[in-house]
Amino acid sequence: MVIAEMYEKFHITPKDDDRLSCEATGQDVLVFRAMTLKEYIAAGQCHKLEWLFVGGTGGAQEC
Repeated sequence: MVIAEMYEKFHITPKDDDRLSCEATGQDVLVFRAMTLKEYIAAGQCHKLEWLFVGGTGGAQEC
């Protein structure tokens, strides 16, 4: 799924305290981790597809 691909791209291992949110709305994106990008878009989530990823130790990155 697209979130797993993001972790692969950044060469990081998912952790329980990671946060991934829609930059425009602040909505949690990790709750949609089982969806493909196509399903996520069809569900009407985060229309601009700008996500903010923060690991448990900080280090925000825009995705």
